Amino acid sequence: MTYWWLAYDFDNYVFACQICNQIYKGDHFPISGQLLESPLMPNAQPNGIQLTQLVQALVRDVTLTNDEELVALWGTEEADLIHPYLEDPADLLAYEADDANREVWIRAGAGARATRAHDAAVKFLGLNREELRRLRYEQLGILRILKLSFDEPRLGEATKATIRAKFDEMSRPAYPFAGLNRFFLREWNLL
Repeated sequence: MTYWWLAYDFDNYVFACQICNQIYKGDHFPISGQLLESPLMPNAQPNGIQLTQLVQALVRDVTLTNDEELVALWGTEEADLIHPYLEDPADLLAYEADDANREVWIRAGAGARATRAHDAAVKFLGLNREELRRLRYEQLGILRILKLSFDEPRLGEATKATIRAKFDEMSRPAYPFAGLNRFFLREWNLL
């Protein structure tokens, strides 16, 4: 294990679906920068105050650390995977519909960081696996129907307001495929 001392660090954990985590990611952590240096360990097992000091040195109090401190602490490793608490995936990833095959692919946004993030997400999380491409397309189909309804000139204002509220709901972080929903709603100037 490369970063053994981060095993109990709360900020080292990010939620992922079971398939992404167990089948694809495992204990892989691709980086483009330098590995963090492991802390020096004593030659003999400490006890008492020395043990307390060692634990405090190894396990940060997450309530006392902000995002800027994490970036400073971990920034030199240049993690390839997106850390969604520190980076906005919308700045790094795009979506491309393939209507002929009824799939939606995740593509890299602009820039070298976006390319690294995309490539790592595909390889180490399986984000372009067939199942997800097809599920994304189903979600896009629902979104397209709502957009067609919203664009209908004879549609009443109350119904438009209901659809607009649904767009807002579908854009919330906890909604399935929220990133895809936000991407296309922005493309259509509806968000």
